[in-house]
Amino acid sequence: REAAGMAGLNIFASQNELRAAYEHDLLKKSARVAVIPNGLAVSDFKTTADSPIRLPSTTTEKPIIIITAGRFGDYAKGADLVYRAFVRLAKVRSDVFLVSVDDQQRFAYILQTLPADRYQLVDWLAREALFSAMTQADFAVVPSRYEPFGLIAIEAMAHGLPVVAN
Repeated sequence: REAAGMAGLNIFASQNELRAAYEHDLLKKSARVAVIPNGLAVSDFKTTADSPIRLPSTTTEKPIIIITAGRFGDYAKGADLVYRAFVRLAKVRSDVFLVSVDDQQRFAYILQTLPADRYQLVDWLAREALFSAMTQADFAVVPSRYEPFGLIAIEAMAHGLPVVAN
């Protein structure tokens, strides 16, 4: 609260975040504030990089490719949700393949009940490579339990992907 009071301007990404700051008494009523929503420059959506998606060589037909991405070391991002859902789906559908792009593999043990050729875990990617992966996917899953601004969802939709979000 003291730092916010001394700041020349307190910037928030949404009205909800600003409201939460007031509700939690983090701002004095006299604090200078501005709301500047997140945004995207569609011109940045280059897809010239090689896609990191590597389908198994045993695949004869292209499977339905599901992509998910996030800071999955954070429980709020919901990796466990998408992994559990995918395990259930993969047990009844042989034509699905999950690509998970994340910074950690904290919940990867959930997928280990499936054959390794049903999913691919990819370390965090540069934006261009992520966008190339999105062009190969059939839809994106954003399983966050809480998301103030779902950048991955917006980027996927900008690439024409349907998005399943929690």
